[in-house]
Amino acid sequence: MATKDKMVIYSKVQRFLEKHKDDYDRFEIQGVLDYAKESNIELIAKTDLIRGIYDELGYIPDDLNIYKIFTEIIDDQFGLNGKRICEVGGGVIPSLAKKIHLKQKKGNIMVYDPRLSQKERGGRRFLLKREFFHKHTPVEEVDLLIGLMPCEGSDPLIENALCHQKDFMIWLCEGGPHGDYFDFYESDDEWLNSTLSRVEYSVNKNQMGKLKVLNYPTFSDYPIIYNER
Repeated sequence: MATKDKMVIYSKVQRFLEKHKDDYDRFEIQGVLDYAKESNIELIAKTDLIRGIYDELGYIPDDLNIYKIFTEIIDDQFGLNGKRICEVGGGVIPSLAKKIHLKQKKGNIMVYDPRLSQKERGGRRFLLKREFFHKHTPVEEVDLLIGLMPCEGSDPLIENALCHQKDFMIWLCEGGPHGDYFDFYESDDEWLNSTLSRVEYSVNKNQMGKLKVLNYPTFSDYPIIYNER
């Protein structure tokens, strides 16, 4: 990328952060600026803190855009139009939910995250829930539960889906979930294997079809899991 282009993008990222200064703490802002200064688009596309900003600005190519990729995967497996979809852990900028909303002519998308920017505006078919999603969050009006690397939101999403026998698709978090709750796992692989074993058993027991695992080439370290009826 030419130096001039890097400077233009960096300037736009700065302006974005100025507009959204209440959405990020000073450490996050500095981290975003450091990534923007390096301007490594492949690394940026795999880093959740900054990729949403770059997607919002239109700087992530389609082949590296995890929001577009996941939208297509969900559509291929479950269909988007007419579905009532709930996303867990949408982030500051609900990039995935926005793309799903654009593809839906009918149905709706509801996204949960306490960090959702106040600058984001919802609507009748684009519902913003600035709160945590829990195992017992009501999902009677939901057809499909989804999550794109929602970290500690992974378990509540999975448990809710299994408890209420809802279809689900989750792109598991890069490096597994984070936080003290998960510290008893010796490694990310141990957490992943434990999760897959538990979910596969419950999917079969609840007659929700089969548990499927998909590894997308560009982000192959992070498996996608879903039930297929």
